[in-house]
Amino acid sequence: MYRLFLIIFGTGLFFATSGFSTLAIFAVLGFIHPILDFFNHLQPFIFIGTFLALLLSLLFYKNKLLRPLIISIASIGFLSSAFIVLPDGITRIKNEIDNPLEENKKSYKILTQNLFGRNYDAWRTVNEIKKINPDIIAFQEYFYFQREAIHHLIAEQYPFYEICKGGKRNNIAIYSKTKFELDKASSCYIGERHRISRIIAKFKDQYGGEFSVVTTHLDWPLQVSKLNDGDGIKERLDLSIKRKTEQLADLSKAINSISTPIVLVGDLNSTPWSYALRDFAKKSGLSLLTNSMFSYPNRLYLFGDWRNVIPFLPLDHILLSDGIDKKSIKKGDPAGSDHNPIVLEFSVSEE
Repeated sequence: MYRLFLIIFGTGLFFATSGFSTLAIFAVLGFIHPILDFFNHLQPFIFIGTFLALLLSLLFYKNKLLRPLIISIASIGFLSSAFIVLPDGITRIKNEIDNPLEENKKSYKILTQNLFGRNYDAWRTVNEIKKINPDIIAFQEYFYFQREAIHHLIAEQYPFYEICKGGKRNNIAIYSKTKFELDKASSCYIGERHRISRIIAKFKDQYGGEFSVVTTHLDWPLQVSKLNDGDGIKERLDLSIKRKTEQLADLSKAINSISTPIVLVGDLNSTPWSYALRDFAKKSGLSLLTNSMFSYPNRLYLFGDWRNVIPFLPLDHILLSDGIDKKSIKKGDPAGSDHNPIVLEFSVSEE
């Protein structure tokens, strides 16, 4: 019986090691094609899986022929994942160090959060806002029942706002204590025809200089339903990633049309390990601040109820252009949502 257990365990470990290592290699080669880049959104599982596979392989396999082979496979997988994950983690540590601002320099605080379509606890959301006391708020998944509950509770303190209402991911908003103007590159849709909206709010700082806050809510990187469309595997794969690729390209085009320093916030439904997100940031002239900042999910529907869990995906992001100086960035309390809010304090360069 013991020998049978060893055979079953050894066989399972071999396939698990091979599987995780294959995913890690696909992910690290994600620059070749977006469908391979999809696996970078699974890096927390791949990194832990390849690490455990390597550790167990070192402890379990004693056979002189199998041991070097399995350990080599596990090592390649772990190093491939570490090549993507570890630099991002180091960058997060650097980003979380507060930067002192110049004396008498005006700073602004912005809160961005996906409110979650099944978050009915408006008071918790409002109380978290009051605790943080941001100057600017950006909401995603700001559905009609949340608007009805939250708007009148914050509109007095945040009298300037723009709200997009519609289907899919159109339900976004920006609230502000101070006046702003909408940039012409905004695309705030009302109704069901469009999947996503984009708000670009242009502010003036204390010196008369301008900066813009952009918020949006993008789709997931892979549209599974399209895997059944098209002729042939290549066309089906291309169709499955087309929507997100086009959304990132359109957002980049809009950002490049803005002449002021930019703060981009929102639920981009991409992880910072994704080549697509890094390429988007580079093409848009933006720097990512939310590296490995795990903000989702705080809640999952498990065993017949919504239960609190530890977030394992960084999907909510803040990116800055030149001309914006970060003071601090941190996560807030989810307050009934399945996403943590992200809070940035920043200033605008005088140059």
